[in-house]
Amino acid sequence: MITPEICEGIQAKYKGSDKAVFLLDHDPLHDKNDPVEQKRINLALEKLAADPRNEIWLVTARDVEILEETYRHIRNLNFAGHMGAQLSKKNVHKVKLPELGDEFRAIKRKASKIFSENGYPFQVNKGKYFIEYKIPNWGKEWFRLGAMQNQPLRPVKNVEPYESRFYRIEPAIDRLMEFRRNVADLEAMVQDNPAFKDYVVQYWELNDGRRVALRHKYDSKETLSTALLARDEDTPAYFGLLLGETFTDEGMHLTMRSKNLDALVVKSADEVEKLYSNTQSAPHEVWDRVASHRLVDHKDVIKLLEELVRDPTKCSSSGPH
Repeated sequence: MITPEICEGIQAKYKGSDKAVFLLDHDPLHDKNDPVEQKRINLALEKLAADPRNEIWLVTARDVEILEETYRHIRNLNFAGHMGAQLSKKNVHKVKLPELGDEFRAIKRKASKIFSENGYPFQVNKGKYFIEYKIPNWGKEWFRLGAMQNQPLRPVKNVEPYESRFYRIEPAIDRLMEFRRNVADLEAMVQDNPAFKDYVVQYWELNDGRRVALRHKYDSKETLSTALLARDEDTPAYFGLLLGETFTDEGMHLTMRSKNLDALVVKSADEVEKLYSNTQSAPHEVWDRVASHRLVDHKDVIKLLEELVRDPTKCSSSGPH
């Protein structure tokens, strides 16, 4: 809970530091439909970024271009997309993220081969620590034979006739069942090979098609926070502040707390109850282990950032949380 006392305590640590690192998850920073609040965020970030001892990182699970586009007018910011693994070329600070070995290239080749050899049309989204395949629905989709002429054609049951010799269609259920078997083969390949022990296969069936993802354990925001703290391990008078709101931010929270730094979760009381409703412990006890403090929403985030650049005696109360 953020009280004036806690706010003043965070401010005091910040004011007394020689180096300050801010890790800010992009989502709880702003209300996308409120330009007035976005302007307040921009002003607070500009003031923080103008202090040479500050290093500010904005992090998102989406592409880093989202951050570059929104905050490109503010100097001295650092941007990281894809859960912290996609570092912007515009960054002013450097951090060394762990590299993957040859096994990542091998697992990508094997996965792509499974999909291409079976004639599935797919789109690929790649990141430093993941590869995701998007396979569209095929129930009403026509497959151009010319696009598959270099692929070994397998026997197809119940092929429906069509007046054009350039297309064919297959019953959706047959394709779906076979695709699920292919995904199971991919999962078995990953599970049975010790070289792939740090990878997982994820599979979703959505309204617009299917998604299959291969992810390394480094595909986590925790990787960025760990790398930053390792880089600054010997830095004296160090201040660190993290703002995050989802399960994907928990690794960052725990990393920051392990170094006795401030890690704030941005969730209302109701949201905390829903987020941790399946845990054995009471929800408030769970988030209390993950984060050092809790903010209710993005408005509290704005207030805290504004107060960090004000005089410590002017830390105002935003009410009990």
